Amino acid sequence: MVVALKTKVTKVCVVLIPLMLSLVAFLVPPTTVRLEIDDSQNAILNSQEVQTSLTASISTESETSRIKVQNSDSIKDELGPNAVTSPIILRGNYFTATGRLEDTLTGLGVPDEPIKIFWNHFSWTEYETDRFNLESNYLIGQGQTDSNGDFSITTRDSDHSKATGVITVYSVFEGDPLLGPIEQNRNFTTDIVDCYATISMNLAVNTTIVREGRSFIADANLVFDNGTTPIVAAEGENTTFAWLGNITEVTIASYVASSTFLVPIGTAVGVFYPLEASFNVSILGLPHVVGDITSEADIGTVAADWANASRSIFVFTGAGIVFDIDEPVIPGPGQNPEVLRGETRITVSGILSDSDGLPFGYAISVDVKVSGIIIITDTTDNDGNFSIPFIIINSSLAVGVHGVSVNASAGEGINAIIETENITILGNSSMTTPTITGPPVVTPSLVLAMPNETVRILGIVRDVYGTNDPIPNMPISAQWEDYGLVYNTITSVSGSYTFDVQIPDTISPVERNGTVNIVTSSTQYYTVSSLSVNVDVFTNSFFNIWMNASTIVGGSTVTNLGGNTLYTNTNFTFQGLINDQFNRPLEDRIIEFIINGSVVDSDNLNASGGYSYNFNSISAGVIAANYNLTIALVDDPSMAFSYWVRFEDPPQPSITPTTPTNTTPNGDFNMNLAIGIFVTMVSLIVVVASVYAFGRFRRTKKMAADMVNDYMNLPAILNLIDESERAKDFRRAAILCYRAFEAICMQDLRILNARTQSPRELARIVASTNRIPVRDVTMLVMRYEEARFSDHKINKNSFTLAKQALDNVQLALRQEPKVG
Repeated sequence: MVVALKTKVTKVCVVLIPLMLSLVAFLVPPTTVRLEIDDSQNAILNSQEVQTSLTASISTESETSRIKVQNSDSIKDELGPNAVTSPIILRGNYFTATGRLEDTLTGLGVPDEPIKIFWNHFSWTEYETDRFNLESNYLIGQGQTDSNGDFSITTRDSDHSKATGVITVYSVFEGDPLLGPIEQNRNFTTDIVDCYATISMNLAVNTTIVREGRSFIADANLVFDNGTTPIVAAEGENTTFAWLGNITEVTIASYVASSTFLVPIGTAVGVFYPLEASFNVSILGLPHVVGDITSEADIGTVAADWANASRSIFVFTGAGIVFDIDEPVIPGPGQNPEVLRGETRITVSGILSDSDGLPFGYAISVDVKVSGIIIITDTTDNDGNFSIPFIIINSSLAVGVHGVSVNASAGEGINAIIETENITILGNSSMTTPTITGPPVVTPSLVLAMPNETVRILGIVRDVYGTNDPIPNMPISAQWEDYGLVYNTITSVSGSYTFDVQIPDTISPVERNGTVNIVTSSTQYYTVSSLSVNVDVFTNSFFNIWMNASTIVGGSTVTNLGGNTLYTNTNFTFQGLINDQFNRPLEDRIIEFIINGSVVDSDNLNASGGYSYNFNSISAGVIAANYNLTIALVDDPSMAFSYWVRFEDPPQPSITPTTPTNTTPNGDFNMNLAIGIFVTMVSLIVVVASVYAFGRFRRTKKMAADMVNDYMNLPAILNLIDESERAKDFRRAAILCYRAFEAICMQDLRILNARTQSPRELARIVASTNRIPVRDVTMLVMRYEEARFSDHKINKNSFTLAKQALDNVQLALRQEPKVG
């Protein structure tokens, strides 16, 4: 009765369990690749391939420029009737490109991707073959998409060197290999803008203080907004000067309008008078060129037709000092001499005169000041003439525009009228020795990187002189040797920069290290600087492996250690050192210990490239068999050391039977009695064993089907499945499908204790990873329990369902995107 009851309960459970699992599969929907929009990043990563679409639009700081254009007939005629549809930009002014990068299949935004803005020219061919020149000539800004795939990049043509007119602005996404083939997901979009150049006027005078009755010389020239390019079309046209109420037209010759202006006797002294110069730009007929306005909103107004400049002239009487800056040479009218702090020689020369405009007749001490700081003190000759050279090394003088003046020293008792001339102080930039770190597994103290890995370079750009002040907003680029990708960035407010440089995959095995060249670009006030740093690289590794101090040869089969046979109860210690091809230790790299294809442990290499791993054969469940042992680098599994270990069962202790000594007179009787009892007991055991064997025959057959070596790897189990199918042993084949699933969990999902979990427990763990469809896991568990515990015959259809579920599991893992 008890046996019958147990059998009935078992059968009921076998029937109910599949039904319950089917209900779970029905209630819990299978996972899909597509996620909700608030998890868009995971949705993108779970797609096998992503095709992108990119949209963008351009806006300026003065959006009213679109409306202003409608009021300017001349500009409408120039651009055509549809001109108002394009934003207006003054070259050098900021504008904003806004847009969105999204997956065309899901409509979800693609987050955290770089977007670059190119001015008037871009092609994929040049981007692939000559990126450095393409970006140097046409790249004007870059940014990154946010978590929703949107971007907003504010930028400008900072050096005013780019083309004007009807301009195409390119917003470019260079593609991401994590999203699939780059050629399929890279993209760009274009927008049209109307870009205007401005013309400004430079006005210079030979002195800013003039004695009553004396004269001065003024030079005026026109330049484009880049500050240096002359206006060829203005040659022969007139510039208008206004001085003391008089209007003078001066013809432009060799790009300069030059004239002498008199301060008449009787002009009130001690007063500043304006000298004004102006030029009507509209008479030149240059397309997309306006006067010296600063806002797009002024286009189409009268102000846009004129370039103007003015200087103040102080008319004085009494003692005075006038001077010129002889060196460095002034670049052009109205421009300041440029002085490199600590290097450029400056020479000022002039004359000190008394109240009648005559020399004092003796040498007088004079001070040369820059921004009020005395740089040098010298003396005039008896006629009041002086010529004083000096170099600015004062650390308190920052880069930028500074006034230079010459005055009689305080002890001379002369209260002279002085003038001020401007100079532009430039600085030399320098880079501090950068910090180099490697991939996450490489310590900052020892960077040893492989091809295709990334090293991070962090540094600071500083001013050479003074307090080593950081230099912010300085463009800086980095490149591996002279053939790697070019990385561009801008220094932060603290002068710092960061580059993540990828090591090219073309590194030669004979190269111990490579050079990253870092170069800054010149800015308004700072010169270029450069720096080269070395990064140690390796392309191969060498393993020295020991087991209990016995050296192991790769590919060999180890059967004993130190002459002692390896038994299934033998414990031993793995030890080793891993170096690169130049005998440098691979410090802090992660290695894995793999037995028969399953990862059993991992470790970080120490500073010497060494590791140690204790292996307990008993707890590992080792049986008498051959085992494949592999030690591999996680970052490159091809760098591995593999060999075989053969374990034997330990010898059993021998038992020597003893024959009792017949010491009694009735020895023969006692012996016969013992033999009779022995025969009776053996007969009883045979009967009981026969009954038990008959009852357990079918259950034993099912248990035999589940006999799988705990260290048997996935390929071996798959081979057993094929053999069982060919033998039409569908019960064993279905059970082996589940055992293959356990091996996949250990190998791909890193569930190392999969074989010690119950099927239901393992199913719950796998479901939590969200990497394998729940319905397939449920099917494997159902078919396993049916084959393992039921008494009815397992047909081919039941095995086919298990095999299909196993194939679906493998397919789901193969289709996962490869990250990193």
